[in-house]
Order: sequence, then structure tokens, then C-alpha cells
Amino acid sequence: MPNNIFSPERNDFAQSSYKDQQATALAGHLAFASDKNLVDAFIVGPVGPDGLEAGLAVIAGAAPDVQRAGLNEQVVTLPAADSTADDIIGIVARNQQMRSNTAGRACFFAEDMCNVCRTGRSGGRIWVQVVDGAQPELDGAVSVVVKGTDAGKFAASGGVVVPNMKFKSAAVDGIALVELS
Repeated sequence: MPNNIFSPERNDFAQSSYKDQQATALAGHLAFASDKNLVDAFIVGPVGPDGLEAGLAVIAGAAPDVQRAGLNEQVVTLPAADSTADDIIGIVARNQQMRSNTAGRACFFAEDMCNVCRTGRSGGRIWVQVVDGAQPELDGAVSVVVKGTDAGKFAASGGVVVPNMKFKSAAVDGIALVELS
């Protein structure tokens, strides 16, 4: 009898195991499925033509047009030049609703609803964008760039040190894993 997909015979094509940690990491990916419980939704505030890319640090500001008190009173944007560690509220998490900017990178634009892995919640692990040449150390300090074209990216030094974050991997292809503690 021929071996075909309709027979009850074993054909070795079915997925037999499921992993929590996916093999491919992209900026903004959560490291574990359980990390989705540490993510909140925010409206994106004014951003440049490249949008708000996945894996960047964000700060919160007051929303200009609040329709109902207590709901969506804050918008997120890239850090400003005078941002402090206390201003950094989280990291943009990747989701299926992201669009692409002109460089082909996943991003949100102004007034989009985005997901943010919050810094105030312990245990979140997310892949972040690091500045070119960054060499983070395992369990090393995490610094967020707040000035220039790299604003929102991460480094081992040279920006605002965020005390409740630490690197959990080396930089590979412009990304590294960060854990919130």
C-alpha cells in the first residue's frame, strides 16, 4: 500500500514538539510566551517618518485628546534628550499589527496602538536594538541612548543607565536580549 497523507501510517511530517523559545529572534520579540502578560497597550505619539520601531525604549507623555478619563491618557514616543532612567517606561514589543517603514523595519506610526513591555514589571525578557559596535556583557548594565539618531537604542554605556534592566546575551546582528528585574 502506498504511503500517503490519508493513510493512518506514520509519515514523519507532523510537528511533534512545540517550543516556548523560538529559534529566530527579532527586535521586539518576547523571549518567552509568558512575557506577554507583562505587556501593555499604548497609543503612539508624534514620531518621525521612520515610525516607532520594535525593540526600542520609550517614554510616556500626556495624550492631547483624552476622551474618557482613565483610558489612554498617555502616548509613547522615543526618549527625549533630557530623559532620565525614571522616564523610560518600557520597550516596544513586536506584534502582527506592525507596519513597515521605508527601511523595511517593523514599526508603528503616530496614533497607532502599540505594545510595550513595561519596565516596572519584573521578569520580562525582550530582544532590543543595540547601537552599532555595542558589546553588552552577560548580566551587565543596560544604557538607553537618549540623543541623536540612535535614540531609544540600547548600549552597555554612553546613555542613561536603567537600573532594573540587564543584558542576558551578547549583541548579534544588531540585537541583544534584555531582562527587566
